[in-house]
Amino acid sequence: MTLDALGRRIESSRTQLSDIERGVAKSSARLRHALDDAIGHGRLNRLWDDLTGEGKEAWRYEVAELVDSATAIYEYQIMVFPSHLQTEDYARVLVRYGAPWLSREEEPGRDT
Repeated sequence: MTLDALGRRIESSRTQLSDIERGVAKSSARLRHALDDAIGHGRLNRLWDDLTGEGKEAWRYEVAELVDSATAIYEYQIMVFPSHLQTEDYARVLVRYGAPWLSREEEPGRDT
């Protein structure tokens, strides 16, 4: 379906749809619902809700409270350094600094 045909179907313009498609304009809730009715079969609205958390504001406040009351926040990324280049010593250092509450004896891979 062309943008012109879709625009006629949902009472929008080709330019507006093109701008949204290219990421230079935002869509309104009305337009999102119209697009979903026309071509999304309910998937667009579900995806929008999942990605934005729209309608689920409570969890945002819960996360903010947890962050505010935390004594430390750790973020882990599996590709800190490509795994095929990691040495055993490098992995131990990541664990040591990533989990400072572990004693040296509790570190994974440590011979006892």
